Amino acid sequence: MRHIGDTYVIGLWVSRHLPTVKIDSFFQQMPDAPNIILLHAAVEHHVSEGQPDISLSELEVLRPKTAYLALGHAHNKFQSKDWIFNPGSPEYYRFADQDYKRIFMTWC
Repeated sequence: MRHIGDTYVIGLWVSRHLPTVKIDSFFQQMPDAPNIILLHAAVEHHVSEGQPDISLSELEVLRPKTAYLALGHAHNKFQSKDWIFNPGSPEYYRFADQDYKRIFMTWC
């Protein structure tokens, strides 16, 4: 965990084998600051292959202390509400995605 002024940047990896209780525990340890969380996890309904690691409802636990949740793992972009963002990968990793728009996301 690092901070820039009053904002903390926190990295977290989640696996479907990690119970939600761990997310609750992580939330209790988070500073009350406007946190930016970098989370590597496959989110339910946004995974084209394999099993999801976590659901959007489980991520809602983090909302009271999170200004921006930057996701990774899924290769296609999506956004949920005004605080959960998955930019996807900037390159194509399978032929089926050649018409899918690739982007970079920034937060200002």
